[in-house]
Amino acid sequence: MYRKFHVNAFGLALGLLWAGGVFVLGLLVSFGHGEMFMELISSFYPGYEATLTGSVIGAVWAFVNAYIGGVIFAWLYNKLSQ
Repeated sequence: MYRKFHVNAFGLALGLLWAGGVFVLGLLVSFGHGEMFMELISSFYPGYEATLTGSVIGAVWAFVNAYIGGVIFAWLYNKLSQ
């Protein structure tokens, strides 16, 4: 028997991890690291730039994006593992 994911907790965990990574990346780009990766991500997240405000905007987009993806993944896993 498989254990079920707690759908909301999985979404929150994934959202917080991805948002934290995107925020840190935004700050690192201002020091000259990860420019190409930031270009790629900023094409998906409007307003995401190598500034403090842009990093916060990107982190919000990233949280919403990863939360929704995590909830969908956990829900599908729970449904398919029954």
